Amino acid sequence: SYLVNSVFVVPATIHTPPVAESAYLPRLGEFLVALRSSPVNMALFVSFAAATFMWYLLWKHRVGYELRATGLSPKAAEYAGIDTGRQTVLAMTIAGAMAGLGGANFVLGYKHYFEIGFSDGAGFMGIAVALLGRNHPFGIILAAFFFGMLEYGGLAINTMVPKELVNILQAIVIIFVLIFSKYLNSWFERLQRRTANAYA
Repeated sequence: SYLVNSVFVVPATIHTPPVAESAYLPRLGEFLVALRSSPVNMALFVSFAAATFMWYLLWKHRVGYELRATGLSPKAAEYAGIDTGRQTVLAMTIAGAMAGLGGANFVLGYKHYFEIGFSDGAGFMGIAVALLGRNHPFGIILAAFFFGMLEYGGLAINTMVPKELVNILQAIVIIFVLIFSKYLNSWFERLQRRTANAYA
């Protein structure tokens, strides 16, 4: 806020001057006619790469195992010899890097300037997406598409319905997932058992 209001100041605004045009992330509408009016840009593919990297790190690497163990039970992880303090700092570092990618999408791919308060509500949205995606990177991709469609649809019909309707729909989805997560878990377990028996 200090830098925007005092150093990179644009009078009568709450944003910086535009970034250099060479730093823009190309919009997919430049290549696909169907997306011509959409703000979706090359950050979409960066997010796919980030999700794939996180899947590999969390499920295929020792570091990811230690991160998950620390998150699930810090005391048990510490008893197993894992440096939980180091894992906490690492988790926060990775989370900050992912948040930076989200900011790059907004600044370099959408608005082309930094605006104070552009990330308000992003933390809540992230929790909702992670919850619906069952804390798995590939599930989070699907959940993010769903919430993204709700958000963009809300902007498109903003003149016809109250903008709070989108928030209500998101809350209904989250409540639905919370209520039925127990049943979903048992269904996934049965499905895994059937798959294991089929290959046995």
